[in-house]
Amino acid sequence: MVIAALAVPLYQAQTPTSSSPPVELAISGPKILHRGDKLWFSATLTNRSGATIAVPSPSSKLFWWYTLEVGWEITDKRGRRLASKQAGEVRFDNMIGMPTFHDSDFVLLKAGEKIEYNHDNLGDPSDLFLFPGNGLYYISLTWHFCTPTEKPLPNNATAYTCGIAQALSPSIKEILLATPSFHVRSNVWDVNLK
Repeated sequence: MVIAALAVPLYQAQTPTSSSPPVELAISGPKILHRGDKLWFSATLTNRSGATIAVPSPSSKLFWWYTLEVGWEITDKRGRRLASKQAGEVRFDNMIGMPTFHDSDFVLLKAGEKIEYNHDNLGDPSDLFLFPGNGLYYISLTWHFCTPTEKPLPNNATAYTCGIAQALSPSIKEILLATPSFHVRSNVWDVNLK
């Protein structure tokens, strides 16, 4: 059997099918930050759907960016977005192979269940932005989860989008493929930089 891997940017691969995401995202972190301190957050993802869903495991060894785009936003008290520390182009090779998922890459959340991600998964948003000075800043996190899909092709091959689910156990694979892609924004967390 030949496997055809389609390299499609996450935001084009699948769009959420419902107007409200199946999850709720809440962040928490420090309220006061001194220059040089780490701005470490935790994020809690809660299943708000009526079904069991699969979400990336905090202990997965795979590159999360393949299924989960994480975007921090920081604004000042006037609502202006902070400038990024990254100057110039950010190079991205869209032709690398898709990951093959394993059961340990996902966690199953029943309706109402929660999972927490920490700074090991989320990084430090202060590494990404230029803070112009002391004051109050507002921070939020946006996640886009791209659910893997499989599409049989006429030549007995399979086309995959957002990762290869072939190595998953049948029960986890079924739940993962039924989990809708989602785009969700967290609460806004205020931090005072001193």
